[in-house]
Amino acid sequence: MNPESVRISLMTADEVPDSIRTRLNSGTETVRGNGMIYARAGGKYLCCEDNDAGENLIRALNETRTERGAVSDPWQKILRGEVSEGILRDGVPRCVIVFRASARQERSLLDELIPLEPGDAIIENDGGTVLIKKTDGLTDEEIAEFAAAVTSAAETEAGIRLQAGIGRPTRKVTELKESYSEAESAINMGRHFLSGESVYAFGHLAAERLISAVPAADRVQLRKELFTPETRKLLTSEMMETIDAFFRNDLNLSTTAREMFIHRNTLIYRLDKIRKVTGYDLRHFQDAMAFRLLSRLPENDE
Repeated sequence: MNPESVRISLMTADEVPDSIRTRLNSGTETVRGNGMIYARAGGKYLCCEDNDAGENLIRALNETRTERGAVSDPWQKILRGEVSEGILRDGVPRCVIVFRASARQERSLLDELIPLEPGDAIIENDGGTVLIKKTDGLTDEEIAEFAAAVTSAAETEAGIRLQAGIGRPTRKVTELKESYSEAESAINMGRHFLSGESVYAFGHLAAERLISAVPAADRVQLRKELFTPETRKLLTSEMMETIDAFFRNDLNLSTTAREMFIHRNTLIYRLDKIRKVTGYDLRHFQDAMAFRLLSRLPENDE
């Protein structure tokens, strides 16, 4: 017999009725009201349906308490893989997004900059701020745009430079631990291979994952083969911007020229120079793919 499904949400203080919040803050372990069961969960409030499944869920997730006696955040247990699939089977798709600052920052400021929707949850750990994001109806691109908006707002409004790693969405609570691991890996690979960017989605880092599987010594040798003294002289910042635009526009000459506000013949001239010096004709898919991989190899590889 399959365990009964139950919906769970993590709410802020403003979302909980005053009478219920007051009782929970006074030390009451759980409070029932409006057909729901409420409990403290770290700095927020756990809420689920008032039925047998909900009661079992509250009991299972709130076993562990902090030294101060407050109920520990149940999502921490989920990310550690300490929750079975039978406890939470609501079928809601979620992914894990890790926001990591380049330097130690006030976490309270960061929390205020991350917009939360019903069903989202924020967790703090030593590695950064972790967002469990409800992704129902969102595409991969929209999730990445959300993360990019947070990193942009953090820098412009609070002077906090962030990088975001995005794990793949899942409908199974038991797989959120894997999504969390993917989000961490995405940031680590992004910092290593894609310096200058701020958002890294694990599902879009296939090339970087392949590169990271190559031994470091071999990566160093491959980079030396591409970046000869003559090649370094050719691949100026302007030339690399041209290459990036060409790849971004799927090797389309006309679209790239329009985006860069240059004549089509100017773009062809630059691509011809690259072919003569490096031997890679970026208008051909195989050469473009090889150049893309080699150019992403870090200069100081470890």
